[in-house]
Amino acid sequence: MANPTISGASFPTLKKTGTSNGTVTGDNFTTGASVSIESKNAKKQWGGTVGSLVSGTQNTYNASVQNTKWNDDPIATDETVNVVVTNSSNQSSNPYPTTSDIP
Repeated sequence: MANPTISGASFPTLKKTGTSNGTVTGDNFTTGASVSIESKNAKKQWGGTVGSLVSGTQNTYNASVQNTKWNDDPIATDETVNVVVTNSSNQSSNPYPTTSDIP
């Protein structure tokens, strides 16, 4: 399988506790692939999995992540984060930037 490519990602809110939901759009990955999200300063990180295909689309998937690292600097922010998808062949996409609310 070729390396995954991400052409879109949306995680409107990334929370410190609980599950944060969003979508990833791209190729060369499917349900069960891993999703990693990291703030630009690497002080906040989330990890999770790609879920079901969004109805009516060909390559947009639901995804759920949970916080794995949290440094309160700053505590709350709107910031650009990088989203990476790793497929079942352990191949990773290039980071895809998207802006999320981090309350």
